Amino acid sequence: MYNSSNRNSFKNYVILLFTFLVIFTIIPIFLRGNDYYSTFSSNFATVFFNIIAAATLSYAASWAGKHNRKSYKAWLFLAIAQSSYAFADIIYMFLDSFLKVNAYPSVADVFFLAYYPLFAIGLFLMFRPIKINPKIFIDILITMISATLILWSLIILPTLNTNAIIASTLFSVSYIFLDILLLFVIISLLLNINKKELLTPLALFALAIFSQIFGDVFYSYFDLSSIAIYDISGSILYSLGNIFAALAAISCYKQIEINLKPILFKFRSLKKQKNWISYFPLFLVIIAYGLVIYIEDPADEILWGVGFIVVLIIVRQFISINEIKKAQEDLEKNKNLILRRNEQLKFITSNMMDIISETDEKGILKFVSESSFWLLGYTPQELIGSKLVDYVHPDDQKNLHETIENSIKKRALGRIKFRLKNKNGNYLWFDSIKKPVFYNDKFYRIISSIRDINEEESAKNALIKTENKYRTIFENTGALSLIMDENLNINLVNHKFEKFSGYYKDEIESKLNLKDFIDDTDKKSTNAYNMIKNQNKDSRECLEIKNQEISLFDRQGNKKYFVFTSELIIHSKNTLISLIDITDRKDKEKIIKDSLLEKEMMLKEIHHRVKNNLQIISSLLNLQSGNVSDDKDLKLFIESRDRVRSMAMIHEKLYQSENLSKINFKYYLENLSQQLLMSYDLSGKVKLNFDCDDVFMGIETAVPCGLLVNEIITNSMKHAFPDELSGNINITLKAYDDYELIISDDGIGLPNDINMEESNSLGLQIINNLINQIDGSIEFNNSHGTQFKIKFQELDYQKRF
Repeated sequence: MYNSSNRNSFKNYVILLFTFLVIFTIIPIFLRGNDYYSTFSSNFATVFFNIIAAATLSYAASWAGKHNRKSYKAWLFLAIAQSSYAFADIIYMFLDSFLKVNAYPSVADVFFLAYYPLFAIGLFLMFRPIKINPKIFIDILITMISATLILWSLIILPTLNTNAIIASTLFSVSYIFLDILLLFVIISLLLNINKKELLTPLALFALAIFSQIFGDVFYSYFDLSSIAIYDISGSILYSLGNIFAALAAISCYKQIEINLKPILFKFRSLKKQKNWISYFPLFLVIIAYGLVIYIEDPADEILWGVGFIVVLIIVRQFISINEIKKAQEDLEKNKNLILRRNEQLKFITSNMMDIISETDEKGILKFVSESSFWLLGYTPQELIGSKLVDYVHPDDQKNLHETIENSIKKRALGRIKFRLKNKNGNYLWFDSIKKPVFYNDKFYRIISSIRDINEEESAKNALIKTENKYRTIFENTGALSLIMDENLNINLVNHKFEKFSGYYKDEIESKLNLKDFIDDTDKKSTNAYNMIKNQNKDSRECLEIKNQEISLFDRQGNKKYFVFTSELIIHSKNTLISLIDITDRKDKEKIIKDSLLEKEMMLKEIHHRVKNNLQIISSLLNLQSGNVSDDKDLKLFIESRDRVRSMAMIHEKLYQSENLSKINFKYYLENLSQQLLMSYDLSGKVKLNFDCDDVFMGIETAVPCGLLVNEIITNSMKHAFPDELSGNINITLKAYDDYELIISDDGIGLPNDINMEESNSLGLQIINNLINQIDGSIEFNNSHGTQFKIKFQELDYQKRF
């Protein structure tokens, strides 16, 4: 698109030049009474505008040398031609106005005549390569010779008969012929070129030559009659011609384009339609022949000219015959080509899966391809002549009509999806592209390509239904649901998540990240978040997270707790997240945990106090034993003290343990045995050996077992190693289906006749009672020292807390 400032500048040049023309037109009219000044002003005006034209053409040549080297030589020759013409005008004014001699013939004619070949060369260089129809060239020759004969008969011969100045007249008439020839050259170029950027300069040159022709005619009449008005009119027309030549140069370097295509298209159409313009050369020939008949004794020159015209007409006729013959051959070739193309088109349209149709301005089908039978069940013959809209679903008819109207209005392709009824009465989906066709700038036809998309539409509708079903599930799971990509960007949320977050869906989807709802301090400690953040995006297993807890913040900063579950969406990098609100449960759990912690502290305190009380009893027994003098009584005090101490140790282990309901019985056995060994002062004499599993035992079982172990080990320490005898006490505890406790020593053993169940010994009676308390069994062996093997299960009591 050209700069509007260039157009405005061009308009200013036009106004300025025509203002000068008006001024130089008025001056000679006011000076009509003085022939000298009137003639001088006319001559000066011609020279003035000629110099302007030469200067602008020279500038155009300079501009082309910098910006368009291809046209530089052409504009250079045009500038030289105009400069030659301007120099000739200066010589003519000097001879006519200052020396007052006849300017024809003179040296000025040399420069005038040089203008024509130079100008013609410039035109041919500008429009090379040029292809001119030979018939057009002959028409130009016929026109020129006919025009010459007419001018010869109407102007030159009357001048010769009146004894006018022959040389002056011949020169003035010859300029007319040369201008006409140049004009026809320009018109021929206008009709044969398609270079858009050169049409405007060429049209302005045509106007320049056209003005120059009329200027030559007026000057010829002035040369014959010496009437001043002819001289003034000729000068004005010469000046006008120079203005058009200057504007042609200005339009070049200002890059002005005037849209001449409609005018040229109309002219070419008239020529193709054999309008009067096509017969213009023939009109001139008829006039020339009429003049020969009209003149009683025509000159030899006229007869020779008529003969030459006859020869040209014969040559033209031969060319026309050859063109007609060639045209017939081309027509035959084109017919065969069209037949082959029609066969190809029929083959293609009958085998393609799209329906190709042609409808007129009323929507009536004029052509339908064979594929209509395969897609709709109708043959083309059944459809042609009917309206397409009669087969369109009623709901789609309005949309189809609007699409066609918009396509015609915009002269562009239109696309639409609609349903067509097949022969069975069912409606099928089709996708159609419609192209409007125009003839002589009027709407003519619609060409349509109609493609079957019924399966695609059915699949699409099924997909929409499936999507609606899953969206309904997504919205009504009862959980907060969202879909996020591999970078934790949230793509979709349901209304429950929207309600929790405090944001609208549009504010969340594709705008917020899951991290926006997690506090920075929580990001480091939340297991679910760390699993997501560190997930391997190429591993499906890592993308699926089950029942992990996570805490999220809403828009106001309120914190809630959720159970977090993720599932990879197949064939995508997105993940479905489900969040179940457990905030109320977490609050209740906290209350319960606080209560349990309080009870645990209380229980520990109870065990601690029980242990302290038992320890006090043990201390009291120990103190009291110091006042007992009888050995038998002292022995009873010490045994009672050890029994109390064994129970106290259990309570001590319980309140020191994290689990208040069970103690590690292995460590208890070791501590209890060591305490008894120290109590009987046998550390250097008896060695304790342990082979115990880690067994955690409840207090209901641990207390009687502890007393049982106390009685057996006490018995071994008292009786197995008399005097200075030393030995080992072995303690084994194994956890099989039942617990197995073995306590043995390698001492002197018990008497062979001892009866475990009927013994009067207090220690053995206590052992039997404790075995019954834990529902166990005991085996006694004194073959190698003494061995007690006890089997029992942990007592099944209900938990109290």
